[in-house]
Amino acid sequence: MTELTVFYDAHCPFCVRCRDWLAAEPAHVPLRLVPADSAEAAARCGPLTGLGAHLVVADERGRFWMGAAAFVVCLWALKSFRGWAFALTHPWLRGVAAFAFDCLSASRGWLSLLVAGKRCEGACGRPPRAAYR
Repeated sequence: MTELTVFYDAHCPFCVRCRDWLAAEPAHVPLRLVPADSAEAAARCGPLTGLGAHLVVADERGRFWMGAAAFVVCLWALKSFRGWAFALTHPWLRGVAAFAFDCLSASRGWLSLLVAGKRCEGACGRPPRAAYR
């Protein structure tokens, strides 16, 4: 794996804050951060259900991860968080990680108010859960 592309909701202040955090972290695998509503995302992902409403990560070979799995892949790419990524894939913690990520994702509208003082104008109103489990 030579690069990961992270598709995020560029209209959500919380997602933009997370994007900024990812961009600032030293990485083992470079992360390309692409707005989910961009032409590049449409060309690369096609009609992928959940694009923008969920965190989506893709590698150069066309593999995709969504939701909590995408978050763990992002952690795996970062130098300071790879150990956490391995820990969160353990069967005992996988469900906890998915639950925690789903709770954060469901709270993006509120978290946007907290981190940026303004409401999300993106996909936060869409249901955060999908059939990716």
